[in-house]
Amino acid sequence: MVVSNYFPSISGYSTRLHGIASGLANLGHNVTILAPKRDKNIKEFEKYAPNITVIRYPFYGFPSGFTLVKRVHDILSNDKYDLVSGHSPVKCAIAAYLGNLLTGLPFVFVIHYPSQSMELPKKSIEYKIWNRIDNFILNRANRLAVISSGIKEDLLKRKIPDENIIMLPNGVDSRIFSPQSKNIDIQKKYDLKDKKVILFLGKFQEWERLDILVKVFARIREKQDDVKLLLVGDGPERERIEQAIRKHNLTNDVIITGFVPFDETPKYYSVCDVFVMVRPNIPLTEINTPIKPIEAMAMEKVVISTDVGGMREIIEDGKTGFLVSDSLDAIVDKIIEVLNNPLLQKEIGKNARMYVERERNWDVIINNLANEYEKIIQEKNK
Repeated sequence: MVVSNYFPSISGYSTRLHGIASGLANLGHNVTILAPKRDKNIKEFEKYAPNITVIRYPFYGFPSGFTLVKRVHDILSNDKYDLVSGHSPVKCAIAAYLGNLLTGLPFVFVIHYPSQSMELPKKSIEYKIWNRIDNFILNRANRLAVISSGIKEDLLKRKIPDENIIMLPNGVDSRIFSPQSKNIDIQKKYDLKDKKVILFLGKFQEWERLDILVKVFARIREKQDDVKLLLVGDGPERERIEQAIRKHNLTNDVIITGFVPFDETPKYYSVCDVFVMVRPNIPLTEINTPIKPIEAMAMEKVVISTDVGGMREIIEDGKTGFLVSDSLDAIVDKIIEVLNNPLLQKEIGKNARMYVERERNWDVIINNLANEYEKIIQEKNK
């Protein structure tokens, strides 16, 4: 697996990779992850688990892609592998493909998010350049594993055969993310006892619009004083969020925790009453399905989100969560309705948990992936 990020860096990308690698390892497969060394304190070679080996390559931006090709080639030349997967972004996929040319193993491009060309105006020079780069690798992979139906539809428009596309949606380990009582230590630490808690957990990116979520919370706070907003994570938008908190005089009611380790996140989900996302309707959010709301659903939490395509793939409105129009009034009204209706929280939470166990459990998803990988290997060996 040639990737652009992995633990200890915390992100949806890292969490998803860990789910894929762990799932394959649990089935008895040996997995090697080639990831960038972004921190000098990280070991270059590590046995992350009995069947998972992590090798780090020097990272110094885009030019590191050239040395990455040689690293892939060297690893494949020295060990016995059956399949190579290059993961988003396209730099990693191309490095995996080029490094595998002499070995000739089956090659899978695992697409975690929309390609660069999808984010650009179709008449621009940048679009034409990236479209060629994308098409180069899309047409050379034995299979393409995609995170969402939206990305699959885009590939079909690019004339990629349907049989070459594997659905590899986001999932969770439902044993780790399972219903539990509200964590007392977290409640004490952030003074959440007897409060209704609205949660966002994830990286503070522009498209998460957390400054807007603060504005939503300000309106809710005007109507009732037994609420807190808990923002778990960090990222490039933190300063903008802090400005919004000060603007609305909410420094005592909005909590920013900073990044927390992956294995600590269930404690934070446990203390919330609703998990909220206010994503805008843009190409990225229309076809990308985030992993964090699925984790919340696995813990029987109610997810409330703006009605964008990526969220429609995981939420059935009114049954496993709620989708609302992108307006402050609609978001505020739905959050208040759910916060003050424990029976509704319980009903939706149980439905959400059943959905995750049925369709978004890593065990189910990875079993399907392993079967597809075995088919590709058999095809290559004929």
